[in-house]
Amino acid sequence: MEIRKIDKFVEFSKVIGELMGQIQKERSLNAIFISSSGEVLSKERPLQIEVTNSKAKAFYEFAEKIDFKK
Repeated sequence: MEIRKIDKFVEFSKVIGELMGQIQKERSLNAIFISSSGEVLSKERPLQIEVTNSKAKAFYEFAEKIDFKK
């Protein structure tokens, strides 16, 4: 029983870690984009936003179905 709980926490950590990594990348790209007055990374930003949104969706889907009590 305890092993299952540990597995759930490990999986949760993985999913949230992936989301946080993408949020950090997006934040960095935004900082560069803004500081360059929009001249740098104008093509890369939308792609990163898509990746971040995909990881956010995966996180929310995981969070909705996980039950740490079991």
